[in-house]
Amino acid sequence: MLIANLVFAQPANLPDWDFGNPGIEGGLGAPIGGDLGVDYDVIMYSLPSMSILDIEGTSPSLTLSSTNEAGEAINETSSNNSWINYTSIAATSSTYKVTAAITGGTVPTGTILKTVAATNAGAGNGTLGVPGNQITLLNFAQDLITGIGSSYTSDGVGNGHQLTYNWSVIAGNYASLEATSGSDIIVTYTITAE
Repeated sequence: MLIANLVFAQPANLPDWDFGNPGIEGGLGAPIGGDLGVDYDVIMYSLPSMSILDIEGTSPSLTLSSTNEAGEAINETSSNNSWINYTSIAATSSTYKVTAAITGGTVPTGTILKTVAATNAGAGNGTLGVPGNQITLLNFAQDLITGIGSSYTSDGVGNGHQLTYNWSVIAGNYASLEATSGSDIIVTYTITAE
């Protein structure tokens, strides 16, 4: 038979405990004199603040194409194959946010690239973040998800916040469009303190 006892012991730098038990010298704590077969560990613990993030899924591939009908405008295109996963431990009264910024490549002239995050869809737990409105991706960080407390989204596709990218022609800018293929745009997502 296994018996476990949890004892809250007196740290060595505090005065001896004495609960007034006349049958035991020094009461129920560490002995004042002699060895009563009682000792203790002082357990130190820490839970540091942390925040980690990754993108799961397949890289988006966007192509603007026509309707194959003469005289029609080019259609907007979208992709929703990417998911944001994160784990965080927040300090007291603190929260994190996820920002997005273009850090490589250039959105073709005459077009606009936007993204939006959906509400958490996974089996995670804690104070999960709140997605904001769709943002136009630019070369500086913008808030995408805010209010993240101590939480986790679970890992992989189908967990966390699904990302949707929308690429379209800016109204009135057809004259500036140029054919291109195989070009990349790098979008960097960062989790940081609010």
